[in-house]
Amino acid sequence: MKSAIDSHTKYPRQARKIRIQSKVVVGFLWTKQRELRDLKILKSLGHNLLDENRTIQKASRSFPAYTNNMRLQIPIIYQLED
Repeated sequence: MKSAIDSHTKYPRQARKIRIQSKVVVGFLWTKQRELRDLKILKSLGHNLLDENRTIQKASRSFPAYTNNMRLQIPIIYQLED
Protein backbone atom coordinates (compact mmCIF):
# COMPACT_ATOMS: atom_id res chain seq x y z
CA MET A 1 0.00 0.00 0.00
CA LYS A 2 2.78 2.42 0.85
CA SER A 3 4.40 2.14 -2.56
CA ALA A 4 1.01 2.68 -4.27
CA ILE A 5 0.36 5.77 -2.15
CA ASP A 6 3.88 7.12 -2.67
CA SER A 7 3.61 6.69 -6.43
CA HIS A 8 0.26 8.52 -6.55
CA THR A 9 1.13 11.37 -4.19
CA LYS A 10 1.25 14.50 -6.30
CA TYR A 11 2.15 17.84 -4.79
CA PRO A 12 -0.49 20.28 -6.06
CA ARG A 13 1.15 22.91 -8.26
CA GLN A 14 -0.56 25.82 -6.49
CA ALA A 15 0.54 24.54 -3.05
CA ARG A 16 4.11 24.14 -4.30
CA LYS A 17 4.04 27.64 -5.77
CA ILE A 18 3.09 29.25 -2.47
CA ARG A 19 5.36 26.83 -0.58
CA ILE A 20 2.74 25.13 1.60
CA GLN A 21 3.98 22.10 3.52
CA SER A 22 1.73 19.90 5.58
CA LYS A 23 0.85 16.47 6.87
CA VAL A 24 -2.63 15.15 6.20
CA VAL A 25 -3.83 12.02 7.98
CA VAL A 26 -6.56 10.11 6.19
CA GLY A 27 -8.61 7.19 7.42
CA PHE A 28 -10.48 4.65 5.37
CA LEU A 29 -11.84 1.13 5.22
CA TRP A 30 -10.23 -1.21 2.68
CA THR A 31 -12.58 -4.13 2.12
CA LYS A 32 -11.77 -7.71 1.21
CA GLN A 33 -13.60 -6.99 -2.08
CA ARG A 34 -10.91 -4.36 -2.83
CA GLU A 35 -13.27 -1.43 -2.27
CA LEU A 36 -12.33 1.88 -0.70
CA ARG A 37 -14.95 3.07 1.81
CA ASP A 38 -15.37 5.77 4.45
CA LEU A 39 -12.45 7.90 3.24
CA LYS A 40 -12.06 10.84 5.65
CA ILE A 41 -9.49 13.42 6.58
CA LEU A 42 -8.71 12.73 10.23
CA LYS A 43 -6.07 15.41 10.76
CA SER A 44 -5.26 18.45 8.71
CA LEU A 45 -3.19 21.54 9.19
CA GLY A 46 -5.88 23.53 7.41
CA HIS A 47 -4.52 23.72 3.87
CA ASN A 48 -7.41 22.94 1.54
CA LEU A 49 -5.11 22.65 -1.47
CA LEU A 50 -3.54 19.58 0.12
CA ASP A 51 -6.67 18.21 1.78
CA GLU A 52 -8.56 18.03 -1.50
CA ASN A 53 -5.92 15.90 -3.20
CA ARG A 54 -7.21 12.53 -4.43
CA THR A 55 -4.12 10.47 -3.61
CA ILE A 56 -5.83 7.60 -1.77
CA GLN A 57 -8.62 7.25 -4.32
CA LYS A 58 -6.09 6.97 -7.16
CA ALA A 59 -3.69 4.73 -5.23
CA SER A 60 -6.43 2.32 -4.14
CA ARG A 61 -6.55 0.92 -7.68
CA SER A 62 -3.17 -0.66 -6.88
CA PHE A 63 -3.86 -1.80 -3.31
CA PRO A 64 -3.54 -5.56 -2.72
CA ALA A 65 -6.42 -7.82 -1.77
CA TYR A 66 -6.73 -9.02 1.82
CA THR A 67 -8.83 -11.75 3.38
CA ASN A 68 -10.42 -9.36 5.91
CA ASN A 69 -11.61 -5.77 5.90
CA MET A 70 -9.00 -3.35 7.24
CA ARG A 71 -9.52 0.08 8.78
CA LEU A 72 -6.40 2.17 8.21
CA GLN A 73 -4.98 5.58 9.10
CA ILE A 74 -2.32 6.82 6.71
CA PRO A 75 -0.28 10.04 6.91
CA ILE A 76 0.45 11.81 3.65
CA ILE A 77 3.35 14.22 4.00
CA TYR A 78 3.79 17.13 1.64
CA GLN A 79 7.28 18.53 2.10
CA LEU A 80 9.19 20.73 -0.29
CA GLU A 81 12.73 19.78 -1.10
CA ASP A 82 15.30 22.56 -1.14
